[in-house]
Amino acid sequence: MRYISKTESKRRRWLDLATAIDCHKAINDCEEPDAIRDIKAAVFDRKIPCKFEDQKEQPRDWKLPFQWVPPISDMVPEVWKLDRKKRLKDTTGRFRPFLLLKSAFDRCFKEQDLPEPPESLRQAPESEIRKAITEAYEDAEAQGRKPPNIRELAGAVQPLLQAKGYTASGLTIQKLGDRPEYKRRRRPPGKTLTGEHRLKQK
Repeated sequence: MRYISKTESKRRRWLDLATAIDCHKAINDCEEPDAIRDIKAAVFDRKIPCKFEDQKEQPRDWKLPFQWVPPISDMVPEVWKLDRKKRLKDTTGRFRPFLLLKSAFDRCFKEQDLPEPPESLRQAPESEIRKAITEAYEDAEAQGRKPPNIRELAGAVQPLLQAKGYTASGLTIQKLGDRPEYKRRRRPPGKTLTGEHRLKQK
């Protein structure tokens, strides 16, 4: 059994941004701009802890009464600009390797196996699927949650259909959910819950 050093173990906990983008594209069959948009939204919604590879860490002997604040150069920029190596441009204009916590990334973007529907369920007609899609977006809006994106839509709609005795494949739900009337209900690229909350507080 090969010994794994603490440094190597720590590295395995984090994904660099280039790897995360390639992984997202492969898993979800999407283009690079879409992958970057989804990852950025998850970061600003605080679903994925992140950091610059060389950023300053809070001193261990920090005992002052007020909170330690990292340098502004280590803060995640609002606008993401990447170089060819997929390094992120920080607030001072420097391109630096950017890391994402692997376990959180997997929870957000790796496909989750949905349970097999009971055999007694009937194939849902298009009208019922569209009703369930509308209900999923209305529920998210009523509860102040992020509306499901196209990849998340099947997971939100299938339980609603099953409650009525229906079933539908994820591909069918995604095809219907890609219609203009549902696209308008999804979050525009680059717009996050955190950003909306900031605007409301101003």
